[in-house]
This record gives sequence, structure tokens and C-alpha cells, in this order.
Amino acid sequence: MDPGARLLRLLELIDEKQIIAAAAAGKLSRLANKLDCVVQLGTLEKEMVTYRLKTGPRVDDLLQLGLQLEAYCTGIGKVHLGYLPEASAKPILPRAIPRTHRSHDHRPGIAAR
Repeated sequence: MDPGARLLRLLELIDEKQIIAAAAAGKLSRLANKLDCVVQLGTLEKEMVTYRLKTGPRVDDLLQLGLQLEAYCTGIGKVHLGYLPEASAKPILPRAIPRTHRSHDHRPGIAAR
């Protein structure tokens, strides 16, 4: 196999989202320690959030890295969905999300409708 083809096969194995998590790990760890809190990083993949990083002074083992959950069920997922264009977010959302008296959104978009 020629070197170019070998390189292309290696590129297929790279998880660019995990590279982002590795690059962010140091800064997020410093932030978590400075604020004395737990910081998590998750990536949106279709309708799921994959948890990539969890750091801080009081990290527990309740959430496993690599775990995938429906985006609309998680805080990280809701943030991701809130910044998607409406046409991209709408198919991911369930038919009805109950809104409580505490539900609010100060920016225009899908959550305010």
C-alpha cells in the first residue's frame, strides 16, 4: 500500500471531536478548579450528546465518558439545540416538551415560540 493510501486510512480513524476535547482539557480543568465546580464537555452528534470530558475538584463517577444521551434530555444538549437553526433543531425535539412556569428564554429562537 502506498504511503498516501495508508495516510488516508489513518485519517479515517481520527475522532476530531475527541481531539477537541483533548485540546480543551487543560483549560477546562483550570476553569473548574478556579470556580470550584465540575465542568463537562459534550458534543452533539445527530440527536445525541456524547460526553467527552468531565473535570473538577469533586468529579463523581455517575456519568461515564463516551456515554450518549438524547440531546433534549440534557443540559449540554439543550445548549447545543438552542444554538442550532430552527430547521435543524426541530426534528430532534420530541413532539411536546412541557414548559413550566420557570421556563424562559431571553433570545429569539425556537425555545421562545
